[in-house]
Amino acid sequence: DFSALFLSIENMLFWCSVNEFRKDFALNHAPSCDDDQENIDDSDLKAQAQFIYDTYITPISELQINIPSSISQDIAAKMSSKEIKADMFDKAQKEIFSVMSRDSYPRFLSSSYHDKYVQSQQKRKSVRRFSVI
Repeated sequence: DFSALFLSIENMLFWCSVNEFRKDFALNHAPSCDDDQENIDDSDLKAQAQFIYDTYITPISELQINIPSSISQDIAAKMSSKEIKADMFDKAQKEIFSVMSRDSYPRFLSSSYHDKYVQSQQKRKSVRRFSVI
């Protein structure tokens, strides 16, 4: 709610999309002793990378993240060359983390959303304390 309200939802969505991409990439390229293990096809990883690029990196995307042009150009070059690697979005993700830690997170801490979150966590803890299993 907070991210959407303060127009930074694209940062969080990008962050999560990159984490999911990296996880899927690792699963696809990990050695396995299990013949039945389902790997994600390389074409699925390319599609996932394309989605991230189209959704968050290109200048015409509705959820474009604010990163230096050198980073977006580097990603564009990798996309053009079909060079799909697990770390291809790392620089952008680090930049977005920096933005969120400098801007979004401090605003969240001073907002009523933070107060509501803390209260909800305190209620959950008190409910757990009195629960009998």
